[in-house]
Amino acid sequence: MRRICPSEDGESIRYAIVAGPYAGATGEARCEWQEISEGMYAISWQEADGATVVHVDDFVRGRSMAFFTAADKTFYRMQGPLTALADPSAS
Repeated sequence: MRRICPSEDGESIRYAIVAGPYAGATGEARCEWQEISEGMYAISWQEADGATVVHVDDFVRGRSMAFFTAADKTFYRMQGPLTALADPSAS
């Protein structure tokens, strides 16, 4: 499971992996957003270790699908609910 937080300009993303074999990994990467339909976006980025990530996030229905290739070339497919997180800098 990943938690992602886009930057205000939408050009980078902070992520934290909170479950699974890569739990504890965090980072920031440049990203690209492409609107697929109203409220649904494809978001892609490459992490510092070479891992590649594509999310298809439906902000209207609150669902996410993620596809990523880890640095060791293992391919993963995941899906689940989108959950709004509190902005830690707002405290």
